[in-house]
Amino acid sequence: TCVPSRIVAFLRSMASMIEAQAQAALEQHLTNVASAIESTLDEQIKKLDDMDEDELDRLREVRLQQLKKQNEQKAEWRRKGHGKYEELSEEKEFFAASKASENV
Repeated sequence: TCVPSRIVAFLRSMASMIEAQAQAALEQHLTNVASAIESTLDEQIKKLDDMDEDELDRLREVRLQQLKKQNEQKAEWRRKGHGKYEELSEEKEFFAASKASENV
């Protein structure tokens, strides 16, 4: 049951080589992913740089509409009592409150 020291040394050497290869493969993969992300970001930056005033105005308008819609949703939630704590004494009140909102 005793393993000769040469075999143990060989196995340790092989394990070190495999670990080094795995590390190198991981580093290469991460480099490839980072390059792909960088390319995508560069394309997006170029698109933004190449936009004219009309396109920027359209983007601003779309974003403004999104913000207005979010604000209206928040106002609706406030009207329905979202963000307030209240105790309900009856099961009927719970179901009434639950039906009034999709986020309960």
